[in-house]
This record gives sequence, structure tokens and C-alpha cells, in this order.
Amino acid sequence: MKGLMFKPEMVEAIAQGRKTVTRRLDGLKEINREPEKYEPMPVITGATWMPALWCFYTEDSFNGIDVKPRYHPGEVVYLKEGWRLGWYRYKKDAEVTFKDDVRIAFPWNEWLEKHTQFGAGKLDGGDQWRSSMFLPEKFARTFLRIKDVRPERLQEITEEDAIKEGIQYWQEVDMFRDYSKPYDAAAWSRDPIYSYQTLWDSINKPPFDWDSNCWVWRYAFEKVEKSNA
Repeated sequence: MKGLMFKPEMVEAIAQGRKTVTRRLDGLKEINREPEKYEPMPVITGATWMPALWCFYTEDSFNGIDVKPRYHPGEVVYLKEGWRLGWYRYKKDAEVTFKDDVRIAFPWNEWLEKHTQFGAGKLDGGDQWRSSMFLPEKFARTFLRIKDVRPERLQEITEEDAIKEGIQYWQEVDMFRDYSKPYDAAAWSRDPIYSYQTLWDSINKPPFDWDSNCWVWRYAFEKVEKSNA
């Protein structure tokens, strides 16, 4: 099963049901060298539409570039987040702690067999925080089903979709967070698209910043129970 990685505050937004959309650059590097030149079309074979494959055409050529999104409609992925191991009982179970201080005991598995010390009670190398990049599927607690995938230009985002991206909202004053400023600076905006712009630029640097108006994959998703993953 593939994983989908998010920053801690976006993990929280997913848990709260505020984030149901994400935009990614997977496989679009060549297209984004000159993003304004291309227009995407879904690939059709006979009478069959293949939404897992898109062709990016230029105005002066029918020889487009085929690109597959990393994730596809109907696919279930697991959410990758920061984690660390606490205690464990050899051959029985182990406790995993997540960034929001939630602790879950998981049954013994191959990963634990490889990375723990026989009969000991701590992780190889100490009980340090580990990157979300390296969270094994066996320790995942959140699963997402991809509902829709489509390519679009970054600046085509609507106010509704900017909110679905999980930007922080201050309800009492009807304002959205400005991610270009430190959190304690209390910078806020009434424009959800501007809020998302600052969030995007806090993660993505040139040549894929907001001003580049690059092509992205827009993924819509929903949470599903682990038993349905």
C-alpha cells in the first residue's frame, strides 16, 4: 500500500475533517518547465476512459507527454506522519507514539523483529522521533480513499477548495491563517486563497512556488476505517 505524507498540522486537519483535498507535483517536472504550453486530456482507448493516464499536449503538436498520477480513484493509501516507539514486549506488542501524543499498541511484526533488540525494552538507537517518510504501513492509524484525481494549474484553486485544503480558520473573526508569518505573530487574512498561497509557498520553493502557476494533481479523499483499507 502506498503512503501519503503530510505536515503535522495537516494531519490534525484530516483528523478533524477539515482537510479533504491535497495538491501534489508528482511526475509533472517536465511539464512544469513551461507549464503555460500544455493542456491535459484524459487518455481514451476505444470507448474506454483511462483516468489513471493523462496526456499533456501543446498547441503546435499532437505528440503529447503521457503522465500518470501517483494515486488513482478508488485506491486506499495510508497517512504517513511523525512517530516513535516507546516500550515493547518482545514477540508480543509495542507502543507507537504520534506527534499529537496519541499512543497505540500494535501487535508484533516483521519491522519490530528487525529493528528492536532481543529481550530489551527500547528501540535500536534510542527512542527518538522518526520522520513521517519512514512510517511503516503496519504502524499506520489513518487510511484514506482517493475519490477523484485531476490535473489543474495551481492558481485555479477556488475559495471553496482552499478551505478544503485544511487551512486554519479563526471562526470568531472570520479569518484564515497567513503561513508566511510565524504562528505567534498572529497574522491572518480574510482571503482563503491567499492563505493557501502562503501555505503552498511554505512547503514548495521555486521553480514550483505559487507564482510559477505550475500544474498539479488535485486529489480528493475521504477517511476510511482500517478494516476497509
